[in-house]
Amino acid sequence: MMNSPVDLSSLPDDLLLNCLARVSRLYYPILSLVSKRFSSLVASPELYKIRKLLGQTESCLYVFDPKTQIWECVASPSTGIRGRFGLNSLAIDGKLYLFGDKNLVYKPKEKTWDVVGFEINFHWIPHDSFCVIDKVIIYYYNRHSRLLEWYDPEGSSWGILNGLEELLPKLPRVLVSRHVRLVDYGGKVAIFWEKEVRPLIGYNKITIWCAEIALERRNAQEIYGKIEWCNVVLTLPSSCSIDELNAVSIIV
Repeated sequence: MMNSPVDLSSLPDDLLLNCLARVSRLYYPILSLVSKRFSSLVASPELYKIRKLLGQTESCLYVFDPKTQIWECVASPSTGIRGRFGLNSLAIDGKLYLFGDKNLVYKPKEKTWDVVGFEINFHWIPHDSFCVIDKVIIYYYNRHSRLLEWYDPEGSSWGILNGLEELLPKLPRVLVSRHVRLVDYGGKVAIFWEKEVRPLIGYNKITIWCAEIALERRNAQEIYGKIEWCNVVLTLPSSCSIDELNAVSIIV
């Protein structure tokens, strides 16, 4: 004798919440489309209290697709590969990279996480001290010396950004690279950094410098930078600091 299927919509809220609490959060966006009632229950704080009591808590990562304008909840890396901590992230060629004591990549098409054997420990590089141009990571790495370097994930190759001998002495020294910011400026690198000015009379000030660098890849192992412009762009009280930078293109 076969049991007849159960109509979940006929269950009382408390029983339905217990059922939903046993379902992975990855399915909640789909379940919320079933009905207004399901949408309300999925968003209910009571659901997450029950999940906690049942030991059904799980980490999720939300990824935004600018083409569809939709946020998607994706599974976090499994405990076997994700490591103990993650500090930096960036997107390259439609893939999401997380950098920590382990470097991981999320592939949206396959919906899978993999460990990436980068030779560079990107978790040592402060947030915003790198950018991506033509699928190549450009970053400021100053643990031992002031250098702009690059890493190509596709070819697993890296090196020093050559041709910047005049610029490097102007950049901050070790332990203050948090004051160096890189952004993609229309396929060029725009690098900003701070320099403290101590006048003989008056208060100390902070000058914000900017350099615009064009890139030329001569072969798989060499990338050269050409300084097209470099100057002070802003002077501020010494209590100020660079927090966040964004490059915006405006078509007139």
